[in-house]
Amino acid sequence: FRKIVYRSHIMEQVMELVSKIAKTDSTILVTGESGTGKELIARAVHSNSLRSSQPFISVNSGALPEGLLESELFGHIKGAFTGATATHHGRFRVADGGTLFLDEVGNMSPAMQVKLLRVLQDGEFSPVGSSEILTTDVRLITATNINLEEAMSKKEFREDLYYRLNVIEVHVPPLRYRTDDILPLAEHFLSRQMGTEKRDSCALSSNTASILLSYHWPGNVRELENTMERAWVLCEDRVILPKDLPGRMLPSHGKPPEVHPSRNGIQLDSLLDNIEKHYIINALKRTEGNRTLAAGLLGLKRTTLLARINSLGVPKETGRN
Repeated sequence: FRKIVYRSHIMEQVMELVSKIAKTDSTILVTGESGTGKELIARAVHSNSLRSSQPFISVNSGALPEGLLESELFGHIKGAFTGATATHHGRFRVADGGTLFLDEVGNMSPAMQVKLLRVLQDGEFSPVGSSEILTTDVRLITATNINLEEAMSKKEFREDLYYRLNVIEVHVPPLRYRTDDILPLAEHFLSRQMGTEKRDSCALSSNTASILLSYHWPGNVRELENTMERAWVLCEDRVILPKDLPGRMLPSHGKPPEVHPSRNGIQLDSLLDNIEKHYIINALKRTEGNRTLAAGLLGLKRTTLLARINSLGVPKETGRN
C-alpha cells in the first residue's frame, strides 16, 4: 500500500481490512465523503489481489447520462444509435479477468440499476443494439458518497442491488477524523510537486502546520492536495507561510479572546476557561457534534468532556448545525 499515505489508527484499521479482503473475489462497496480517496482504496484492493496482473478499469457512473453509461459499460454494435459508426467494446468486456471500479454508483438511474443487477446475478450482458448475450468475469468494486440505505428508503436505489454490491463495505473516514494523517499527506504532496518541477523544496512553518491541523477540510484529501499545490507555487524563501494558504483556512473568527492586562492584572481562571471553551467548541465543530469523537480529539473521557461542556456553558447544539 505504498501509494496510500497514512499514520492514523483509524486508517490502519481500514488498510488491515483492505489487506484481508484483497485476496478474495467478493464484491466491495467503498463509502465515504467526496475527496477521501475511495478510488485509491479500490486500486489497493486490485493491486494486492489475485487479479493484479489483469486490467483495472475505472468508470465514473455519475458523470455520464444513462444512454452513454449503458454503452460505456456494456458496449454497442455498429448502427445501434445515431453516431455509432463502429462496434464498441464495453468496460465489462475490457475488464474481463480483472477489476471494474464504478464510482458514484448511487447516482445510477433505476433502469441502469436493473441492468447492473443482471450482470451481478448471472455474469451476463448484451451490448446496446444487440441480442447477443456475452459473459464476463470481473471483480466489481463500487463507491458512493451518498447514504444508499437512505436512498433505498426513498425508493431511489434498489434494495436487491444494494445487498449484491455491499457484500463487504470499506468506509474511508473524512480527513477531519484523521488529523495524524494531515501533515504526512501535506509533505507527500509537496514532495510530489518537487518531483514535477525543478524548484527547491518548500517546508511548512509551524504556524502553517497548526492551521492545517485545525482546519476542518470539507474537501478532504483532494482539498489538501490542491492546497499544497497552491502553497508550493506561492511560497518564498523555501518556507510556506499562512499567507500562502487560501483565505478560507486562515483563522478569522472563533479564536480565544485576546487578553489586554489592566493595572490590576488578569483573571487567570477566566482566561483558562475561555481557552478551554474555545478548544472544546473547535473539537465539536470538527466532529459535527459527536461528543465521543470530540473527547478523543481532546484526550478526554467522554464523561469529563460532558461535565466541562456543562460547566463552561458550551451550547448543546455546537457542531450539529
